[in-house]
Amino acid sequence: MTALTAIETDETAYRNHERIVLAMLATRYREIDPDGRRELYHDAWASVLKRRSEGAEVVNLRSYLLGAADKLATKRVFGADSRRRLTFDPTGSYFNSLPDSAEPPDEAVLAVDEARRVRMLVDELGPGEQAIFVALSGTSYAVVTNSIGTRELKNNSVRSIDVRNGTLRGKDVKESSLGKVPRARSSDRVGGKSASQLTIQCPAGTRPNMGSCIELAARPTQAYGTAKVACETVNRRLPTPQELDGYGDDSATALAPGGELTASVYPGNPVSEPLQVLIITSETGRVDVVPNTFAGSRQFRCVANPSN
Repeated sequence: MTALTAIETDETAYRNHERIVLAMLATRYREIDPDGRRELYHDAWASVLKRRSEGAEVVNLRSYLLGAADKLATKRVFGADSRRRLTFDPTGSYFNSLPDSAEPPDEAVLAVDEARRVRMLVDELGPGEQAIFVALSGTSYAVVTNSIGTRELKNNSVRSIDVRNGTLRGKDVKESSLGKVPRARSSDRVGGKSASQLTIQCPAGTRPNMGSCIELAARPTQAYGTAKVACETVNRRLPTPQELDGYGDDSATALAPGGELTASVYPGNPVSEPLQVLIITSETGRVDVVPNTFAGSRQFRCVANPSN
């Protein structure tokens, strides 16, 4: 009789928490279909049963199910790495759109064929006719036939416009004799800033974390709505659970007592109740939910984007 009561209790709890977890998944992960969301909820419930079989106590069942389902959905949508690292495709449209400075193969073939034809034409001329041809054609013949050299050039006669873009390399210019070009002494700066000043970095009072910058010190206690506005006022935002999970791994950035607010919110149960806000309560990823009211006030940190 006791075993039957336990089964009935688990089944009742399964149904009671199913709606709010599925609503959270539908809000945050629209790319997952209804069957997939139910499968994630079932997997989250299975982890509850596993913890119980190992003798671990689940204090807040709803909070645990919300957090577990959220992590499982994150792994499904963003891959095995739950911290959502960005990847890139080297064959994607961005890299294919970059200009290629090399001469196209078809143009190179045409240039070689043109030079061959000009040589054949000049070889058929007599010495006098060849001299007239070269005099009338200027440097064109010498360029296409690769016969131009120091004797054909006068000092200071080659201009920038006469050099094909992208054809000169570093070894073609002697830095020891030229130094910096007189009108390009600021060529290593952009808008007057040096390369070190243009380096993307985190603002003061923050540190890098998962591609963004999270504040080192937690802000004073506020309800979720007020904390959200406080971050947005300084062009920042509340952290996601993944950004805050594991952040306070040393004494300098330890999470505030009682947990800290995240950007994740869920409908109340019933829906007329205040929003439920997910908080991180420990560096090992323990979670809980608090209402978006004065009673649910917690400390919080804001997240900024890195910049120069």
